[in-house]
Amino acid sequence: MAAEPEERLDVLTAGGEKTGASKARHAAATPYPAYSRRRFGRRCTGTATTHRAVHVWIYSESTGELLLQRRADCKDTWPGQWDISSAGHISAGDSSLSSAQRELDEELGIKLPSDAFELLFVFLQECVINNGTYTNNEYNDVYLVTTLTPIPLEAFTLQESEVSAVRYMHLDEYKSCLAKESGEYVPYDVNGTYGQLFSIIEERYKDNIESRSLTLQKQINRYAPIHLEPELTSLSEGDREALGYILKASIVIDDIFYEQVWNSNCTLRDWLKARANYSSFDKLKWLYYSINKSPWSCLDENKAFLSTADSAVKLLTDATKSVSGWKGIEYRAAFPRDNPPGANFYPPDMDKMEFELWKNGLPEKEQKYATGFFTVIKRHDALLPSILAQSDGSNQTKTSDDLFVVPYSEEYKSSLEKAAELLHKASECSDSPSLKNLLKTKANAFLSNDYYESDIAWMELDSNLDVTIGPYETYEDGLFSYKATFEAFVGVRDDIATSQVKLFGDQLRDLEKHLPLDNIYKSDNVSAAPIRVINLLYNSGDVKGPQTIAFNLPNDERIVNERGTSMVMLKNISEAKFKHILKPIANACIREEQEDYVDFEPYYTHIVCHECCHGIGPHSITLPTGKRSTVRMELQEFHSALEEAKADIVGLWALNFLIKKGLLPKSLSESMYVSFLAGCFRSIRFGLEEAHGKGQALQFNWLYEKGAFVLHSDGKFSVDFTKVEDAVESLSREILTIQAKGDKPAAQSLLQSHASLTQPLRVALDKIEHMQVPVDITPIFGTANKLLANDHGALWAHTRKLTPRPPSTSSFLLKTKRPWRPPPPLISPTPPLLFFNPRSSLDTHVHIGDRRPNATTTAEDAQIQVSISPASPPNPSRLFVRRLNRDTVSLLYEDAQIVSAADGLLLLRVTIVTTTAPSRLENDYFVYSYQWPGRPSLRRLPSPPFPFHDDEAGILPLPVPGGEQQFKIAVLSVRLNGFNLRLFDSASWSWTNVGKVIVASPQRPFPIKIPRNAARLNQHITTTAITLGGEDGTMGWVDLYRGILFCDVLSGGDHPTLVGVPLPLPRRLVDRGAEVEGCPKANRGIAVLDGCLRMVELEVHGEILPTRDPETGHLDREIKNWELYMYTNSKITGAWEDWQLVHGVEASQINIDQAIHDSLLQPGLLRDKMQDGKERKLHNLLTSQPALSLDGEGVVYLLTKAKFMQRQAWVLAVDVKGNKILGLAEFGTDTYLGLSLAYCPSRISSYMDAWTVQTISYILVLYKFLVL
Repeated sequence: MAAEPEERLDVLTAGGEKTGASKARHAAATPYPAYSRRRFGRRCTGTATTHRAVHVWIYSESTGELLLQRRADCKDTWPGQWDISSAGHISAGDSSLSSAQRELDEELGIKLPSDAFELLFVFLQECVINNGTYTNNEYNDVYLVTTLTPIPLEAFTLQESEVSAVRYMHLDEYKSCLAKESGEYVPYDVNGTYGQLFSIIEERYKDNIESRSLTLQKQINRYAPIHLEPELTSLSEGDREALGYILKASIVIDDIFYEQVWNSNCTLRDWLKARANYSSFDKLKWLYYSINKSPWSCLDENKAFLSTADSAVKLLTDATKSVSGWKGIEYRAAFPRDNPPGANFYPPDMDKMEFELWKNGLPEKEQKYATGFFTVIKRHDALLPSILAQSDGSNQTKTSDDLFVVPYSEEYKSSLEKAAELLHKASECSDSPSLKNLLKTKANAFLSNDYYESDIAWMELDSNLDVTIGPYETYEDGLFSYKATFEAFVGVRDDIATSQVKLFGDQLRDLEKHLPLDNIYKSDNVSAAPIRVINLLYNSGDVKGPQTIAFNLPNDERIVNERGTSMVMLKNISEAKFKHILKPIANACIREEQEDYVDFEPYYTHIVCHECCHGIGPHSITLPTGKRSTVRMELQEFHSALEEAKADIVGLWALNFLIKKGLLPKSLSESMYVSFLAGCFRSIRFGLEEAHGKGQALQFNWLYEKGAFVLHSDGKFSVDFTKVEDAVESLSREILTIQAKGDKPAAQSLLQSHASLTQPLRVALDKIEHMQVPVDITPIFGTANKLLANDHGALWAHTRKLTPRPPSTSSFLLKTKRPWRPPPPLISPTPPLLFFNPRSSLDTHVHIGDRRPNATTTAEDAQIQVSISPASPPNPSRLFVRRLNRDTVSLLYEDAQIVSAADGLLLLRVTIVTTTAPSRLENDYFVYSYQWPGRPSLRRLPSPPFPFHDDEAGILPLPVPGGEQQFKIAVLSVRLNGFNLRLFDSASWSWTNVGKVIVASPQRPFPIKIPRNAARLNQHITTTAITLGGEDGTMGWVDLYRGILFCDVLSGGDHPTLVGVPLPLPRRLVDRGAEVEGCPKANRGIAVLDGCLRMVELEVHGEILPTRDPETGHLDREIKNWELYMYTNSKITGAWEDWQLVHGVEASQINIDQAIHDSLLQPGLLRDKMQDGKERKLHNLLTSQPALSLDGEGVVYLLTKAKFMQRQAWVLAVDVKGNKILGLAEFGTDTYLGLSLAYCPSRISSYMDAWTVQTISYILVLYKFLVL
C-alpha cells in the first residue's frame, strides 16, 4: 500500500512572508498523525520553523455567544479541552482563506462562501507546549464568522478524530474562564494580542447608536455640498443626444469601480441603500458610504466607519445538514476592518512576497501582463464550485501556480459590454468627429482590453462635450500601484479658459531642459501638452471622498514617451474648493500681513502647472544594471505619493522659472507661495493614507525644516520669501533624482522621514477644525440628474373609482365622566403661517433687519440668533437659527427643531455638541416670543432634568395683561407603568415633576378586535401635542392612529387626570384591512378650530415598482390615486360616533383652473405628455403630511412631489369642501425631505407688525441667493 503523501508547510520569514520554500510538517524521526492539521506546531527537534495557520470563530449576533469545540480525547495537545470553533495549518501552496473554509467543513461540516469570513487580526504564537515536546512558532490568521442566530447543534457534522462536541458560550463568560485560566479551556491570553477578539466584538455590539450617529454626522459635515449645473448651450444637437448615452455609460463605470474597491462592496452598497430610510442612523450610514464608496473613510486614513455588524445578511439553506424547522444559516457578509491594500485586484489573502515569487517564475511577456494596468490576479481555487472538493485526503502539495491573470475585458465582461453598447450609440449620435472617434475606440477597448488607440483618441479630442472614461489611475492598488480603476468625467469645454492656459503646455520642453536634475536623466522626447479646461457636468467611478480638480493622462508609458500627456482642468470644481475651503483656511492659518496673497489666480495657476509637471521628469528609466523600466514599476507602492509630491513641488519651481522668463506676471512671485502654503493644509486633511495628502505632508515638512515656512507664536504661518525658492528647488532635485534612479529604498526613506503629521501641522489642522472649515466638497449633479430623469420618465397608471364608506358607530378606548368641550382659544383665529422646519447654518443667515433686531442669547458658550421670514400659505415661512460666536468649542449638531407652536410662541430645540466632549449631546430649549408692537424675545430655558422627545412637549400661553408673555410647557411621557407629567413654569422659571397621572374612568374596550397587522393600535404613542388653552389650560397629546389624551394643566391640582378622546379608525384598516404601521404624520393631521376638533386623513393608492429612479436611486412608486377625508368633532364625549365625516374628495375629481394647471406644469409636477405616451395628472403625484389650515374651513395643505425622495418639493393647497386647488408654492430645495415631518401651522404672523411683512420679498430672495 502506497504511503500517504506527507503534508508540507510554507516556510515564512520572521515577518510572516513566504520565503518560497516549504518543509515537511513532521520530522522523519518523530512521526505525527497525518490526519491532524491542528494549529499546534511540529514535534520539537530543534529550532521550530515559522509557518501559518488559521483560527475560525463563529459568533451568534442575537445571543452574544461564541461557538466552542471540545478537542477529541485522542489529541496529543490539549485533549478534551474546549477551544476555537475551528482551526488548522495552511498547507504549502494553499491560501489562508481557502484553508479557513476547508477546516470549517472538515471539522464541523459547515460549507461557507468566502464572504462569510472576516479577518480580524494576525496573531504570532511563540510557545513550547506538551512538557517541552512541541515548539509552536506560528502566524495565526484569526477569522470571524458572524451569524444572526446560533446554528442548531444537530446541524453540525463533527470530525471525530478532531472534535468530540460543540457548544455555544457567551462571550463574557468565555473570556472570564480564560482569564481565570480554567483547566477546561485551551489557554489564550485575553490581556495580550488575542484579547483583540473580545474587544473587537464588544465594541462592535455595544449600544452606541447616538455616539455613532454624532460621529457620522460630523464626518458628513466635512463635505460641503455643491450644485453643479453647467450650461449646455454650446453643445450641438447631436452631442446633446449623445450625452444621454454617455451619462448612462458613466453609471455602469461606477458599478465597476464599486466592484474594484473590494469583492463584496456592491452587496454592501445595495444593502445600505435599501435600508437608508429605516432610521436616521441608517440614513447617515448610507450618506457617508455614498461619499466614500466603501466602508472606509477617505479622510480618516481609511479607517472603517462601519463594521460587519452593519453589513448585509445572507441566507444559506444548504451549508450544513438539514434540520427540521430550521431554514439555514443567516450570516453577515463580512468585510475587513482595514482597507485591503490590494483592493479587489488580487486575492485578499495574497501578500507581496507570494506575488513576487509567482511573477518571477513567469516568462517576461507574461510578467508584463501580470503587472499591467488592465488585469486582475485570481486564485484557481477561488473559481472552483467549492474549494472543499479538494479535500480528498491526498494532501498533495500545491505551488504558487495557484495564481493566474484575468483581463478586465473578462473580469467585468457584462458591465463593459453594456457600457460599450451605450458608447457606440453615443458615437452614432454625435456630430463631433473627434468625439465620435473617442467613443467608438473606447467602446472597442472595453471589449478588447487594448486601450492604446482609445487613449490616443482621447488626447486628440477637440469637442465642446469633453469625455474621459475608462481605467486610468492606480491609487487603489496599495500593494504595487499596478492596477487601474475605472472612472468617468463628463464636462462642457470652456474655450476662453482653455486658451488662457495654453502657455503652460507649450513650455514643457523648456521646463524639462532646465529641471533641477542631472542632465543624464533628462528626456529629449517631451511633447507639448495640450490642456483642456472644462466645467464638470458629471463624474463617476474612482472619484470618492475628496474631489479631483484636474488630471493628467494617459498613464501608459508608451504614449507618454511617444506623445506626452494631455491635461483636463475642472474649473468649476476649483472655484468651489477655493471659495468654500482655501479662503477659510487662509483666514484661520495665514498671518494677516500675507493673507491677501491667497487668491484664486495663483491657486488655479499652480493647479495647471501641477498637471503639466506630471508630463515632465523621469518616466521610462534605465536602471544601473542597464535594464529598461519605469518609475512606476520600480517605486511600486511609493510611486503615487512621490509622483503627486513631484508634480506639486516641481510645479512651484516651474512657476518661478516662467516668472523669471517674463512669461508670467511678477505679482505671482509671492502670492503663489502663500497660496501653496494654505493649499498644503487643505490637502493634508485628506489623510496621510491618500497619495495627495501624503505628498503634501512631505513638502510642507521639508519646506518647514528649511525655514521657508514659519510658525509664529499666535499659531499662524507665513512664508519666508528669502528661503522658499532654494527650499523648493532642493526638494524638486531630491524627488526627481529618486525617480530617475528608480530608488525604492530612498523613496521609502524620504516618505517615512517627512510624510508625517508633525507638530506644526497639528497646530494648523486644529485651528481649521476649530473653525469648522469643510475638508472638501461633494458635488450634486443637477443638470445631469435632470437629463437622466427625463430620459427615464416614470410610468403612471389609471385611477380607480372612489367608493365612500359610511362612518362606523363603534366607540373607542375611553369615556369621560361628563360631556367635555374645550374652551375657545385665547386668541381669535388670524391668518396663519405654515412653518418650514428651521435650518441651522454657520455660513448663511437671513434676519428681519436692523429696525427689528432679533434677540440673542447664549447656549453654554455659543450664542445663537433666531430669525423668522414670514409668508402667506401655501408659501412656507422659514425660521433660521444661527450660531454667532464661531470662536467657541460648541457647534450646532443638527437642524434646530420647532417642538411646539401656540399663538405668538414657539418652543425650539437646539442640539449643541462641544468638540471637547464630542460624544455628549446637549439639548438647549428656547422660547421665541413675538408680541406686537413689541420686539421679539428669545429666552433660553434651564436644562430639563430629564430627557424627552419633541412630540411629548407642548407650550401653553398664559393670559397676562401687559409685560412679557408668560407660558407653561407640559411634557407627557409614556412609561412602562403609565404616564408621567412634567411642567415648566415661566413665572418661577423652573421645571417640576408632577409625577404619574392616571386615566379617568370608565374606560371602554377598543371598538374592534385589533388584527395582527394593526398591532400598532395596542398602545398610545404620542405623535404630536396640541394646545386648547382656556381657564383650565387644557392640552392634548395625540396619537394620530389611536386617540387624544387631554389634561387640564392649570386646574388639575396635584393629581391631574387624563381624559381620552378617540380618533376615527384608519381608513386603510377599515376599508381594506391593510397594515397599520409607520409614522401617522405622513397621512393624518389634527387641529382645534372654532372650539371643535378637526382631523384630516390622506389615503394614497399605489405600489412600489421593481425599477429604480436614476435621479434619486430609490425604487419607483406608481401612484394611482389619493383621497382626502375631513372629520369634525364638536361633542368630544369620548365616543367614536362624535366624529362626523364632513368632506371627502378624490384627487382625480378635483377641479384645477388653467392658472393653477400651468403652475403645476412649469416645475414638471404635471405632464401633458410623457415620453412613454402617458400623462402625469394630479392624482399621480406623491403626497404626504396633510395639515389643516387655521383660517379656512375645508382647506388642507399637502407636501407633494413627483417622485419618492426627490429633492424638489411643493406645498399644495386643496379646498376639500370646494373640490378645487387653491394654490401651489415651492417648498425649498436645500434639503432632502423624504416623507419626514417638514412643517407645522402657526398663528405667530398675527403678532408681527406691517414693516416685518413688507420685508418678506427681500428676505426670501436673499435666502434663495445665499442657500439654494
